[in-house]
Formats: sequence, structure tokens, C-alpha cells
Amino acid sequence: MTITTEPDARWRLTAQYVRQETTGWVRNENGNSYGVQNETGAPDLVSVMATNGIRGYAYRTDLEEADGTAAMRTFRSPQDAVDWQKARRGKSFPIPVYDVAGKTVVGEFVVEADRGGPGENNDNVLSGELPTGPGSSTACALPKGEQGIPRTAPEAIWALDRKVAVPSAPTTFGPATTTGGIAKCFAHNPSGALFAAAHMLSVTWQDGPAAVVTKYAVDSPEKVWVLDSLNTRAASLPDPVPQIKGYRITMDGPDKAIVQMAISLKGSLVSGQMNLEWAGSDWTIDASSVLSSLGAPINDLTGYTPWAGA
Repeated sequence: MTITTEPDARWRLTAQYVRQETTGWVRNENGNSYGVQNETGAPDLVSVMATNGIRGYAYRTDLEEADGTAAMRTFRSPQDAVDWQKARRGKSFPIPVYDVAGKTVVGEFVVEADRGGPGENNDNVLSGELPTGPGSSTACALPKGEQGIPRTAPEAIWALDRKVAVPSAPTTFGPATTTGGIAKCFAHNPSGALFAAAHMLSVTWQDGPAAVVTKYAVDSPEKVWVLDSLNTRAASLPDPVPQIKGYRITMDGPDKAIVQMAISLKGSLVSGQMNLEWAGSDWTIDASSVLSSLGAPINDLTGYTPWAGA
């Protein structure tokens, strides 16, 4: 932590230990649970702030229909997801916001499909506010789920991020949101780290190491130093385009993950390593690890779990 002050300034830093415990949702007179999303999922009525500034509740089923969660369950191929996104491009989807009883409408919560553009994903943007802060989890929180390292390849919808195939599981492992081409909101478990690493790898290879540090590293003096170093190098890695073929994961407690990817590159296999850290509400990348994390040759997939979308 760095604190910069004027010579005559007075300041005080206080650290306080806080114990946080997730409690069960309350039910209204109609038997519907209500509250905020947490590691166990979402209640029947999800607390939101309407576009008029009034805080109320949106039905979970309405949110899932608007943000694609319901549609995702019907997809059978990446093309299904692409077609669904194209059909929604540029449209807005207002959702009624109710009082705690789920009967009286007090406002609306809007899901807007991104207008897209050349090389951009067409993803959903929420208009309104889902609550954040201690005890409420984050707006994009996914259930923590299984904490074991996945020994078999997790189910995923694979789609191209420009040229690199990347996996998605929006309701389980993430990303739950993608805005401006930046995939965010991954589950706080090894599988969530794996999906996050795959998206970070795609950004690293196609936009350059500086881009992945800018988008996925926590702001810090180290980040500034790493970016200064990276900006003196090539903006991006050269062709050919890599494709993920397998993975292996090492966890250092629940909040640190080393994800090693086996990558197919010009007929050969190389490794790509992403060192991730959990920072409050999502997986972030260890900025210093990006300086030397890609390109070591490997002979085969021995020691890796096969996992590929292309």
C-alpha cells in the first residue's frame, strides 16, 4: 500500500477485522425468496436498483431471459450462441422492478444488447445497479461451486474471440459478463480460474502482453512498472494463432492459481502459463508473471487434461 501526502497533512489508517457470513434468503408473503445473489445462487426476486433510482426486486426468471442465461441452456453449438447474439444486437430489454411482495411495479431494469462492431463481441450490458459491498456479494458473483481442481474437462460453449477459440459457461464458471471485449466475472474456484486464464491467454496473444496487464491486473506500482517494461516491446505476439489443447492447474490456497495451458502453435505444442489471484470479486492476473509466461515447448499432452474448442 502506498500513501502519498503533503508534508503538513495529518492522516490515520485503521485496519479492522470483519467476519462475513452468508445467511439464507427471506421469503415474502407469496413464498418467493428475495435478496441478493451470493455463492449459493440467486433468489426468486433479485435486489436491483431501477433506472429511476428506486431500489426494488426483479424476478430471477426475467433476468435470465433477458441476459441470455435461459437461452444458454438451449445452445448446442457455438454457432447457436452467435446467432442468438446477432438477433439481439442493438436492442434493449426492459424488466419490471417490483416491491418486496413481487406485485407492485416500482420501475424497470434494462438489459441492453451491445451494438457490436468489427472484431467485437455482442454481449449484454446491464442498465441499473445490482448491489455490491460486504454481505451482498458482487453484481457478477457466480456460485463458488466445487473447489476441487477439475480432473475432467469442464463443459463449455466454445466460440471464437476473433481467431482464438475460448470457453464460456456463463452461469457456472464464467464469464458472466463481457463488455468492450473484456470477459469478466468468473467463479471463485479452480474451474473459474481456468476459464479466466483461457480468456486472458486470448487477449495476451492477440493484443499483446501489455493489453492483458492493462485489462486484468490490479492497479499497483508493480503494474505500472510491468507496463513500462512491456511497452518497450512488440505490441502483440506474432502469428500463427494459437489454440488451447489442454490444461493443468496448481492452487496455492483458494485465492491463487497457476494455470498452465497446452497450446497448439504451427503444428507444435507450447505452454502458456497464467498466474492468477482472486481480488475481492474476480480473478486477476499477476502482472509480473506476464513478462515470461508463454512459449516454452512441450512434447505432448502428458500431465495435461485435454480440453479444446478448435
